[in-house]
Amino acid sequence: SDYDSAETALLEASKWDSFYLNEKEFEKYDNIKVIPDLHGEYDVFKKFLEKENYFKDEKIAYIFVGDLIDRGSKSKELIDYFLYNYIPDNVYFTEGNHDASLNFFANDIKIISNDFYKTTYSDIKKAFTSINKVKDDDNNVTEDKIIDESALSDYKKKIRSFYKRFRLYYFFTFKGKKFFINHSGIDKMYEHIPASLLNGIVTY
Repeated sequence: SDYDSAETALLEASKWDSFYLNEKEFEKYDNIKVIPDLHGEYDVFKKFLEKENYFKDEKIAYIFVGDLIDRGSKSKELIDYFLYNYIPDNVYFTEGNHDASLNFFANDIKIISNDFYKTTYSDIKKAFTSINKVKDDDNNVTEDKIIDESALSDYKKKIRSFYKRFRLYYFFTFKGKKFFINHSGIDKMYEHIPASLLNGIVTY
């Protein structure tokens, strides 16, 4: 750090309040809807989409607060909706710890989350794997599982492109009030800025 203490860094950073506090982006909306963790529950998400007319009302902002994937039974289907459909600019995303695993996967970074391997990764691997059955001379059948590496690489590229829309937090004004939204809170909230994020601490 360029500062001798976290407190000094915070005081210095508070001079840049307008940089961290978005005072215009969300004032154009009539309403803001915050969507909690979906965790791969695609069927629930589909009902929400239908109810909200697929985000077509440009006067409503939708903020997903993270953890789109894992644990639920249809993580890949949920992610695929965002990858293969037009998502308008009134839809926002904050990063959860489970989403970070998806980003690691797309960038070939080691993942330590068991939830990701048990659900999301398993679904993705299955989708890009073909089974080739082979008979030997004794009519015994063996199965060769082949991963389509080219198609998987393209899929990872789509994830990386989608992930550019994720933010650690949104700190904004709406109808004269300040709102701070991220996945699961921060260590401290000062008058001007989110303290832990400025000090490089991401809390989940």
